[in-house]
Amino acid sequence: MNMKKVIVALLCLGTVLSMVSCKGGAKAAAEEENLPANMAKFESKGFVTYWISDNAEPRMNQASLFGEVPEEIISELGIAEGIPSSMSTFFIKADGKNLLFDTGMGGLLVPSLEAIGVPADKVDAIFFTHLHGDHTGGLVKDGAAVFPNAKIYVSKAEYEGMNGEEVFALYKDNVVLFDFDDELICGVKPIEAIGHTPGHTCYLKGDVLIAGDIMHAVALQIVHPEFSARFDQNPEASVTTRKKIIECAKENHLLLGGMHFPAPGVLDYRQ
Repeated sequence: MNMKKVIVALLCLGTVLSMVSCKGGAKAAAEEENLPANMAKFESKGFVTYWISDNAEPRMNQASLFGEVPEEIISELGIAEGIPSSMSTFFIKADGKNLLFDTGMGGLLVPSLEAIGVPADKVDAIFFTHLHGDHTGGLVKDGAAVFPNAKIYVSKAEYEGMNGEEVFALYKDNVVLFDFDDELICGVKPIEAIGHTPGHTCYLKGDVLIAGDIMHAVALQIVHPEFSARFDQNPEASVTTRKKIIECAKENHLLLGGMHFPAPGVLDYRQ
């Protein structure tokens, strides 16, 4: 094996280990709390974070979704048969508040929240990374608001650029628009992360960074961030954002969570 392959293999191994050996003992915590298989729990100082997978079956993305990825890279990373992914949301319990980040398609979200004692009407706030349907689909069911008491947080740029008025028609009195330099409730800080959409937003709470759709194929993009998904509206900006957010997580020793990261939904740089 040449040196490049050794380096790639080590990087991939590090990615896998950081996801399965998460600080705080995610697996042990999940077993202790008897969480459903589609969930994982992560402890932070003063709050807890839950990853919730909203897809019942495993998801794989094909390398072809990321442009012309050289066959050499596909072979080196072992992704010829697909790249593990997910369709996920995150939930944080902090300061007596129930904070949800995106709503997925809504398939497993509500029963997952109920499994940790949080009925839908007790969700206090929902922070949207962006307004694609696989992130907002859980908002409405049978023509009614699923989270009737939740404040809806979304960046002004995303709301205006992605038809937020229509997306949030049933929540219009609860919508809170923000600029990227605002500080939101419970100390949640929005971070500009445009590229995938015009107002795509990451959120920082303590040592947890919820990164939305900065990566759709972690095994590929953590090693080669220069490859953007076909559905990134601005591929060049997406590359810049991806590099910035990954570097931010590493430099500041953060738990990095992504809506399309494979189980358990995070890369742990806190150690």
